[in-house]
Amino acid sequence: MREAEDEYKRALELSPNDAAALVGFSDWLLSMGRLDEALDWIRRARELDPVGVSGTDIGVVFFHAHRYDEAIREERSALALRPNSATANWFLGMALVANGQTNEAVRCWKKHVLSAAEQAWE
Repeated sequence: MREAEDEYKRALELSPNDAAALVGFSDWLLSMGRLDEALDWIRRARELDPVGVSGTDIGVVFFHAHRYDEAIREERSALALRPNSATANWFLGMALVANGQTNEAVRCWKKHVLSAAEQAWE
């Protein structure tokens, strides 16, 4: 595990403004359970590339950190830009369920299923 972290850090030393690398490192930190660090790196990625790093990316980290209100806000922000995003609808539904808003979550998951099916045909 240490080797993966070292490789990410080396890549970021070589290219500190690579938002995609920052997102990748954030995802890796998330998978290691290092939620606060993951949030720091994903926020930095968004600062560097506010268009490319979506609310979905940040919302996923907030969801796993059990910060459901913030996850809901980020996923809704992502859906304002891309209303048919299957991923954003999925994670919005997850955050809503965790927040006790199951009826709204079901509507999001219906949108997720329709969007995913539509994307599969493209």
